[in-house]
Amino acid sequence: MLPSPMAHRPSPSLPERKLDEMLAAFPGRAGVVIRDLADGRTCAREADHRFPTASVFKVPIMVELFRQVEAGMHRFDDRHRIHRGLCRHGTHVDDCAVGTTWSLLDLCERMIVHSHDVATDLILDVIGLESINRTMDALGFADTRVCMPIGRWHYLAIGLGDAPINDENDAIGEIRVRDGGIDFDGPAYTDREHNNVTSARDMADMLERMRAGKLLNPAASKQMLDMLHRCAHRGMIPRHLDPKIPVAHKHGQSARIRADVGIVELPGRPLIISVLTLAVEEGEARPGRELIAELSRQVVGSLCPEALN
Repeated sequence: MLPSPMAHRPSPSLPERKLDEMLAAFPGRAGVVIRDLADGRTCAREADHRFPTASVFKVPIMVELFRQVEAGMHRFDDRHRIHRGLCRHGTHVDDCAVGTTWSLLDLCERMIVHSHDVATDLILDVIGLESINRTMDALGFADTRVCMPIGRWHYLAIGLGDAPINDENDAIGEIRVRDGGIDFDGPAYTDREHNNVTSARDMADMLERMRAGKLLNPAASKQMLDMLHRCAHRGMIPRHLDPKIPVAHKHGQSARIRADVGIVELPGRPLIISVLTLAVEEGEARPGRELIAELSRQVVGSLCPEALN
């Protein structure tokens, strides 16, 4: 049975010493924001440093899509067609035959719930990269940049750079990945401004405003949060939590990158966990995943042990 709201309990402490020990042992860099929304207490480490995002960048893409729909530039029932200029090397590419059409709402749900890469790049075709960055600046998220679609990012990671995105180069890319031809030290895995990057604080603030109904407007905030609640991935923030605890989150993972940013709805004590990691080398990706899962377990266990599985 889940606990009742904790209004009359002593305010528990965040396990900062334990978190520092875990971060010191991690073979790479990590940016962390833990924020207890019941009292505003925050534990932040490397929180304003940029990190490559992997699929976490799909959250700001969603925000800009909702902004453009709200502005009357598009409708969620507008349908868009998969075309040959979209990279079909990535997650969930088995249902994206050229010529298939999806509504913008379907595309957004696939992007957030299932981290669908082709859906993501088709949305980017519609809304444009620069508009996302202008909106992030206007909202105060200056460390967040969306500079290329997933397909181009994949090409960058495997040394194809500015090569045309087509079936032939997709096949070359698959061979390079299979043969270990990923450039783990290249620009795709840096925090440079021209990569897809964000900071742990930007993502924590974005989620907090969304939960408060203050990101764009209350209706858009609620609809975006509902999508994040349905994120299918359970390997990082939610891993050690009771399945009955609602978690609205978006994960990202690619070789050295592991990230998860979300809101854990503890009874009476909602909690933001925003963690971005970049391992020293590709073989250290697993510790990034384990760090986020264990960090989440430690924090939730300190605030509400009954919420662990």
